[in-house]
Amino acid sequence: MDEALPLAADARASLALAGTKARPDVQEAALEFEAYLLRMVLSEMRKTVASGGLFEGSGTQGYRALMDDALAREAAARGGFGLGDQLLSHWESRR
Repeated sequence: MDEALPLAADARASLALAGTKARPDVQEAALEFEAYLLRMVLSEMRKTVASGGLFEGSGTQGYRALMDDALAREAAARGGFGLGDQLLSHWESRR
């Protein structure tokens, strides 16, 4: 799943980033990058888990990708690894 959905406005408002004076598009870019990174980490972690089981089927992979995307976006909106804050701080210091 390459197409990412934008973060909800209420998710953006709950961020530590929302308290800064950075432009909204810069805040969004920091959040999207952190969500992308978290999504990649989740995807790679899933590869380490053995497949099979009660709920394994042909559509499971698609639903897992959707769940990973939602989980990554929610984690980023709540602060995630803090990478979004660090990126925003760095970008703002270079302005």
